[in-house]
Amino acid sequence: AEDPSFRPLGVGGPACIEAMGPHMPQLYPYILGQTRPENLPQLRSISCWTVSRYAAWALDMHVQETTQAPDQQNNLLLTLVENLVQCALDHDARVQVAAMSALGVVVEHFQQILVPFLQPIYQHLMQCLAMYTGRSLLILYDVMGVLADVLGPVTATPQLLDIYLPPLLTKWETMLTLASTHNTELDRSCLPLLESLAFVASASGSHLQSHALRLFNLCMATTECCTLHVALLQSEPNSRHRAREEDSDATVCALDVLDGVVEALGSSFPSLLEASAAHGPAFPSLLRASCIHDAPSVRMSAFALLGDLARRAPQTLGAEALGEMLARTVENVGGELHVGVCNNAVWALGEVAVRCGRDATLLQPHAPQILQRLVPLLRPPATGISPPGLAENVAAALGRLAGVDHRLVGPVLEEPRLFIAWCDGLARVADPQERRDAFVGLVAAIRAQPGVLVGTVTGSCGEEVKAGRVAVAMALVFAVASWHVPLSTMLEEEGEATVTGGQPQHLEEGNGGARGLTSELLYGPSYRFVAFPEEMASTLGKELQGLLVDLREALMGGGDWDRVQKQCPVNVRKLFREHYQLMM
Repeated sequence: AEDPSFRPLGVGGPACIEAMGPHMPQLYPYILGQTRPENLPQLRSISCWTVSRYAAWALDMHVQETTQAPDQQNNLLLTLVENLVQCALDHDARVQVAAMSALGVVVEHFQQILVPFLQPIYQHLMQCLAMYTGRSLLILYDVMGVLADVLGPVTATPQLLDIYLPPLLTKWETMLTLASTHNTELDRSCLPLLESLAFVASASGSHLQSHALRLFNLCMATTECCTLHVALLQSEPNSRHRAREEDSDATVCALDVLDGVVEALGSSFPSLLEASAAHGPAFPSLLRASCIHDAPSVRMSAFALLGDLARRAPQTLGAEALGEMLARTVENVGGELHVGVCNNAVWALGEVAVRCGRDATLLQPHAPQILQRLVPLLRPPATGISPPGLAENVAAALGRLAGVDHRLVGPVLEEPRLFIAWCDGLARVADPQERRDAFVGLVAAIRAQPGVLVGTVTGSCGEEVKAGRVAVAMALVFAVASWHVPLSTMLEEEGEATVTGGQPQHLEEGNGGARGLTSELLYGPSYRFVAFPEEMASTLGKELQGLLVDLREALMGGGDWDRVQKQCPVNVRKLFREHYQLMM
């Protein structure tokens, strides 16, 4: 009888929280109490769902209580977690689904606050694993992935891994054995399990070592099973089976788990290959085959794996194998190709370039094709909208190539529009290691060809030439300024991008969409730029300062530097005065 009255509460959810606020301290515990075992399954399931809809309020209440009485245990959070994990053990599938879904929402809201509860949560989840089937099992796998993704390494201590990883691997092993024995397709319920294990592996670090061999062997066996099943279907007499994208889903997931293992083990990954007599020798062949696979999803995961191998375990690939992989990577770079494949291939190309150091021998045979495919990606597409992440990946790859040999990016320096696009992309690069490598390459390229700043802009009249020079200078100015964006501003921007489902829409024109350079930061009354990262200030910071000084000297004649100063936002001028000693 109470169930219908709960539904409107859940449907309203966060939209009604302001109006419901005065009543929530009494209402929320009451709804939570309806999840008790003595109530009907329908009431318990709708109560779990309703409780999850007000998880944000519960978090606010927890913060208030702990702030006011930090030494006292928060009974609301404890009751919330206990009731949900108990409901998750219910034998009614509706209650299982509602409770497990609600637990996932609570994890996303409370995050690190849940760390003290992780051991009992995982113990209950493994009890659920033993009894769940169908949709309940799929949601459990999703919650396992959310825990690893949101909480990170704290979910991967040796004690916790020993609780949940062996049962999950046994579940995978059972499904794989069944498929291999009967030459059938791997049960698709295995896919969410593998997706969650990819998060677990990447969060585990060196703690994964004791489970890594079993995990690696299962990944390799899964790709073999998937490949064999498709081959058998196509080899049957009168078979009309054509390879479909979904036929390779298990291979994609297995490659993603392998990528997580590489992230976790790093330089220890080659030792893992040596320890696996059954599958270690086949790994290079798997990587090569995956990079030329017909399914774009397989190639996309393969290039992500290749990039992480180049970054974390380069010794896995010898010079000959790396050269072959580089050729396959370049073939998959291009605006006409699958966006995800192209993006990952560009990123992998940059990672391989870093591994070359100052030796361009590996890159030289592919240099013409690399530029032929990368340079067009700097130009805006016909739609005017660049695929998310592509501009910064291309810019980072070019910077890293320039770090090996500046001649590899010569054509980019010869055309002002390309140079401006390169700087715009560099200003968006988020990963600190990639930013450092890319800007080091930018500096090296400009030092080798300083005419890019003043001598390569041509036009039909003097004013057109001046405008081109100023545009080039402004692109460099905003790229350097992007190093001084506060972390809080970048995190806020990432949140906005998540909500809109795409690249953040920046307010100011002329800053190239530089990451975090918002209107408030550029023109606001409060100066919020921060210092250059301390660990690079004496090296890269000094190089950029010298570059800016040379830029000013080159543009002083003819009034071009005056134009640059006038176009610079007020807070950028102050930044350059205080940090780079440039009078603007």
